[in-house]
Amino acid sequence: MATLADCNSKISELFYVLKAELKSLRGGDMHLFGQFAAEKTEKLGQLSALVAELGEPALLKALEPQFVRLQKLSTENGIMLKSVYNGIKSAHDRVQRIKSQSAQVGAYGRAGRNLYFHEQASGREMSL
Repeated sequence: MATLADCNSKISELFYVLKAELKSLRGGDMHLFGQFAAEKTEKLGQLSALVAELGEPALLKALEPQFVRLQKLSTENGIMLKSVYNGIKSAHDRVQRIKSQSAQVGAYGRAGRNLYFHEQASGREMSL
């Protein structure tokens, strides 16, 4: 039978993982994201089982402030994860645009027509 102490211990473990994940996110250290996801999934499953065994509404009510804190920290981590994802995606998209974009320099000729200079692998070529 699960006790309040068991639940508190598992909640503390979850806080530790979430805080480590947040520190990693803030530091730009992304190689541990998979490990954090696996740990959170495992510990949440364990906590869920403990809470189901606990059963007494009064004991569940005692855990409510910690659940609120867990939800707040989880939400903060989710926002940070989404920001990191968006930043990486934006940088990747920008690099892809730079790679696929040919170098062009525009100018005007004597008649006012646009002149374009395209850089090519074989050298430089001017087209009118």
